[in-house]
Amino acid sequence: MTDPGIDIAQLTEEQQLALQQFTSVTDQPLRAAVAVLQRCQWNAQIAITRFFDGDSEVVDPAAEVPPVSPPQTSRRQETLLDTIPRTPRSARHLGLQPAPRIVPQPESQVTQQAPWLLSIIFMPFNFAYNIVARIFGTVGYLFPFLPRLLARLSASNSSSARRRDTSGRRPLSPRDTAARFIREFEEEYGSHELPFTENGYAQAFDLAKRELKYLLVVLLSPEHDDTSSFVRDTLLSPQVVEFIKKPENNIVLWAGSVQDAEAYQVSNTLNCTKFPFVGLIVHTPSVSSTSMSLVARVAGPTPPAQFLAKLGTAITQNNEALVGIRATRAEQAASRRLREEQNSAYERSL
Repeated sequence: MTDPGIDIAQLTEEQQLALQQFTSVTDQPLRAAVAVLQRCQWNAQIAITRFFDGDSEVVDPAAEVPPVSPPQTSRRQETLLDTIPRTPRSARHLGLQPAPRIVPQPESQVTQQAPWLLSIIFMPFNFAYNIVARIFGTVGYLFPFLPRLLARLSASNSSSARRRDTSGRRPLSPRDTAARFIREFEEEYGSHELPFTENGYAQAFDLAKRELKYLLVVLLSPEHDDTSSFVRDTLLSPQVVEFIKKPENNIVLWAGSVQDAEAYQVSNTLNCTKFPFVGLIVHTPSVSSTSMSLVARVAGPTPPAQFLAKLGTAITQNNEALVGIRATRAEQAASRRLREEQNSAYERSL
């Protein structure tokens, strides 16, 4: 439907095309869509990306939109401040902690830049290393058998070192890391009925965001003395297991050990200072249209009754907003299907 407060005829052809593309993907009202596109210089791709990434807050359709003016340039103009993630004001007022999506970076790609003072100190050593490397490169070119001999010696030494060092954990993909954690959990605490997600944190996060469910994050540290008692007395208690498995609670359970890179990054992002740690993450429409926030956190050994009380309170406080969003999405999906059926019927009639 056309918003009576917006004159589509005043928009240029490119602006109308961008508006049509944005509204068809996001199902936003015209007044809100125009405001978002104006902030994005009428670039539909940037506006759609920011809408689904949560970089732009939902615009109240009843708010007044300034007169539509043609953009000065079609290129995206962005300053350094626009690239810095900021916590929305509403999140700070509500006391909510943002919970971003985390994709673990492979350890082989993690690089740290040395401090400036150390770079100056080690500059002569780097210079000498480059000279020695060039000399050995020339010798290896003149005597090709030497590099192969050195490679065999280094391979044998590294294999023996790997045999001696068995304490390290092999880095795996997020899915394999989750499977390893579940296997080690069952070996340590026996069989259980906890519905652990056999995927990485990012996949569990996307599932909870897409289906408007609660993401229950459990972070364990085998080095802490309270881990075993917390798992046996609280996490594996019949009341807690029943609460997590209850379909009405809509809980997606993801757990990890901070000895793994992915769980360690999640603990840093959620500001975990004490283990074992349990956090409840859910979509918070009061902050923005796509934001996910940490609405409850339990750190350290906690009795099952207190554990369930914190989670139950958080779920009760956020259920009403989620029910409203689910109803809105259902209406939007129904209207979208109706439009598709009408368009299909019209094309068949032609």
